[in-house]
Amino acid sequence: MKRDMELIRKMLLALESEEPSEVAWKDVHENYATEQYNYHSHWLIEAGLVKGVTITDGQDMPDGAIMLHLTWSGCDFLDSIRDASIWEKTKANLLKPGASMTFALVKEYATHLVKQKLGMTD
Repeated sequence: MKRDMELIRKMLLALESEEPSEVAWKDVHENYATEQYNYHSHWLIEAGLVKGVTITDGQDMPDGAIMLHLTWSGCDFLDSIRDASIWEKTKANLLKPGASMTFALVKEYATHLVKQKLGMTD
């Protein structure tokens, strides 16, 4: 299973809602396979972006998750990719087909773009 940063962003935005609504999760659930959602939930928890518990099947594979809330790191990452124009620019420059970009690189690049937007870079 490949990591889908678009799905990760959508999941974090939905989870950030004080009371995640059915509407917030509808796009995530309707446009992605259950297996994709389960793996990405597990990865968000494993990466420390979300506090929660992964539910596994008999072969220790993600079969679901209970995601409770974003962690401090999750909030920081989401803040770096929240702005739609920054996210689009990040995707255009880093998330190209066939390219492998780490989570840290995506966060670093998006944070740089935020700083540029705020006039905080040379």
